[in-house]
Amino acid sequence: MSKFIYLVLSLVVVSISCYKYVYAYQDVESTNSRRHSIMAKCAHKFGVTDNDLRTALRSGDVDVIDPCFWSCCFKGTGVLNKEGLYDLEATLPLIKLTFRDDDYKEVQEIAKLCETVNNEIVNNGDAGCERAAMLVSCFLDGGSNRHFY
Repeated sequence: MSKFIYLVLSLVVVSISCYKYVYAYQDVESTNSRRHSIMAKCAHKFGVTDNDLRTALRSGDVDVIDPCFWSCCFKGTGVLNKEGLYDLEATLPLIKLTFRDDDYKEVQEIAKLCETVNNEIVNNGDAGCERAAMLVSCFLDGGSNRHFY
């Protein structure tokens, strides 16, 4: 699985595969454990299987999964705040634990571009469901033309 899809999976709290770096090995381990726990709770709550998640991310059709699943995962890690807005400052450390050097810079750029989801009008406000689905789509779209695939 590509490193970029791993980023999206990290953001939705799944650790299917990971590139662990010596400089942050313990942080990566504890963060991945926490992410997996949050993802498992959200998956159970919304009836999302690992296969559902992989299929949605590989196809780019994130709408096949209940958008509140994405919100549950993102709120659990702080990627979305309690108001249902994308929190770039909380997201960057997750990216830093997953990517290094040039890859980090590129993913950081995508993360910054995706901050525009906060400007979109959504119907569910602080629940963040629609915004979370938009955020996953934004990350997938941003990475599709880069070397992560």
